[in-house]
Amino acid sequence: MNDTQIVIVLLSRQQDRLSRQIKALYDEAFDYSTLRRWRDGWAELPLLKYHPDLLPCVDALLAVMAEGRCPLRVMDSARVEVWSYHKACWPRLKELGVDLSGYMNDFGAIDPELKRRFRRRYERKRRLSPTEQAHWLKDTLVPMVDAHVASNVAKVELAGSIARKQRRVIDAVNRFRRR
Repeated sequence: MNDTQIVIVLLSRQQDRLSRQIKALYDEAFDYSTLRRWRDGWAELPLLKYHPDLLPCVDALLAVMAEGRCPLRVMDSARVEVWSYHKACWPRLKELGVDLSGYMNDFGAIDPELKRRFRRRYERKRRLSPTEQAHWLKDTLVPMVDAHVASNVAKVELAGSIARKQRRVIDAVNRFRRR
């Protein structure tokens, strides 16, 4: 299996876990200890550095819950941050140029054969824990995203440099025309 296939299987599992947690977060079917456990798991999310407000918002919710309060504004901030992370993962792969349709079945789910191949190859004896999956995903996906972001930054810097040079040429032409 190649890195893209591994990332897709692991990301799919992460997304399934997050979907269940987000549903419970919106249904308010959670308590302080459950949210604390989820928060500890969310601290391992591979693309967390691209969502720097997620943990602080959840920590703020935990702090007010510890006081016996739960203001809607604080709860909504935490919900939105977790939901935003969840919704950004698949589009991020598309940004990297991954054609997800090649890894999905007719119903829009990850191809079961891909999942089976992953289990046969990497989980013969035991299933990887969520923490192990998160670390592997982080080790594989983050360098891909970082390289893509660095490439975009370089392109923007190059475009800025070209624009500055063009501006200097335009300014010189304008000065020449005024003479």
